Amino acid sequence: MLLAASALVGCMDGEVGDLIWDQPTDSGTVADSGAPRSVEDSGTAPDTAPLPDTAPPPDTAPPPDTAPPPPTMLPLPDMSKVVEAVGKAHPDFVARSCQNDGGTWELMDAIVDELRKTDKRWGYNWKRGVLGDPSHDAIDYHWGTGPSEGSKDVYIIDVVVGHCGPSPAVGWIDVTEATAKGGTIGIWTGRGRF
Repeated sequence: MLLAASALVGCMDGEVGDLIWDQPTDSGTVADSGAPRSVEDSGTAPDTAPLPDTAPPPDTAPPPDTAPPPPTMLPLPDMSKVVEAVGKAHPDFVARSCQNDGGTWELMDAIVDELRKTDKRWGYNWKRGVLGDPSHDAIDYHWGTGPSEGSKDVYIIDVVVGHCGPSPAVGWIDVTEATAKGGTIGIWTGRGRF
């Protein structure tokens, strides 16, 4: 665009009417020189080549894309057998899983620890996206890029069915969509353990 502006100024002075520029002309050709020159200086008309049909005009080229690429959503691994095995190995942890009634984190810690042996994307869930309020019966799988801690790019899995009820049991229920439909989110946390 600077060359076009220079040509316009030169034409207004009456000095540049016969100069050739390395810019597309109205006829769709480009001069072959790297600098402006007079037709009289070369003794011949400039060599020209047609512009490729695919090249956009210089002043309408799209700006470079500076936005980061969208995150790649990893599929949710089915780890239900692992959760089931932890529940079978530790029925006492299941029985003591209701933290609201004096229970412990033993079951949740055992499940998350076992899952993290094969994939460090497993962790705990800040319930409804409220930092400092960990879910007592759901875990997260970080499907996105970047650090896991604090990420909202998570699947939310309910791993304790009937939690704080008369018959709690381990389970595997993807509640990601239900959580979103309820107008809330999950946020990944290591709960200070990792």
